Amino acid sequence: MSAIPIVKGLGSVEKAVSISSTSAQQKTKGVYVGTDGDYYFEINSVAVQFKGCLAGTTLPIRVTKVATDSGLSSAVSSGDILFLY
Repeated sequence: MSAIPIVKGLGSVEKAVSISSTSAQQKTKGVYVGTDGDYYFEINSVAVQFKGCLAGTTLPIRVTKVATDSGLSSAVSSGDILFLY
């Protein structure tokens, strides 16, 4: 399996995982947004809202969770967000 091409700021990404759970994941190298929307990402144990994320955007952020609410309890739909490792 070859690595996903280098995205500026991320380095080489080995895999992408669709996230549809609010359980903690391994810290990412970045996040790919598959569907427009407002998302909350857990960064260093704090829920941070990213408003107006556009589909096709790659965010060079290191996160462990994603949700649609500030309590990080409402899961996103499968394919909305890909965690990049």
